[in-house]
Amino acid sequence: MKKSKIYEPDFRIIELPGERMEVELRCDPSFFGVFEEGYEVEWYFYDYPERRLTEVVLTRCVGKVIINGEECFEFHSFDGERNFELSRQSYYTFRDDGIYCITREKDKPAVEEQKDYVLPLKLYPGFERRAESEGEVLLERVTDVVLLDFGPKRFKCLRYLWVSEPESTERMVAVETFIDDKGWNILFRRYNGRGWKNIERLKECPKMEIEGETFYLWYDCVPDFVFP
Repeated sequence: MKKSKIYEPDFRIIELPGERMEVELRCDPSFFGVFEEGYEVEWYFYDYPERRLTEVVLTRCVGKVIINGEECFEFHSFDGERNFELSRQSYYTFRDDGIYCITREKDKPAVEEQKDYVLPLKLYPGFERRAESEGEVLLERVTDVVLLDFGPKRFKCLRYLWVSEPESTERMVAVETFIDDKGWNILFRRYNGRGWKNIERLKECPKMEIEGETFYLWYDCVPDFVFP
């Protein structure tokens, strides 16, 4: 178990104009789990504007199991910082029309959810699509190649964005992820748009413009392996 990092490590996002890169996505970027047996990473959550540690989650890919006749990847998630406790178990199965996930959170009934992509998904600068998910339309876009500089550690990544486009309500959430050449998520950034309850508090935080809408950074998630 690694020592607590109370404040987010300093890093730079260095744009690489004209750089090309093609990556096969091998994780669910919103879950932080890589579909490889033995994968285990601690994710550190830092809230803005203080950039102070608010949560640590340990994600572990246990291996493959059979559930209802289907082969699934089993993930365990542990919440905590020193004394981690198992908080949820997730089972991902691959079907022709996408990925399905059964999640069992502590003291809650199991829930099945369909993911709107099939892995491995090829990502490259210029990739863009709109996909329907639970009644909303998601815009997904790879904008460019960047270098994430965490001091002694650097990662060449694709910047992969997605934002909800519900027809009847305001856009409230945008996500910026950085996927390295292995298809792993290196940095997850959550932004809030108009209508979110803490939006005024975030007005001095880094912001992102998407199709004329402004989103303000709420929190970052970084994996333990980016630390020196």
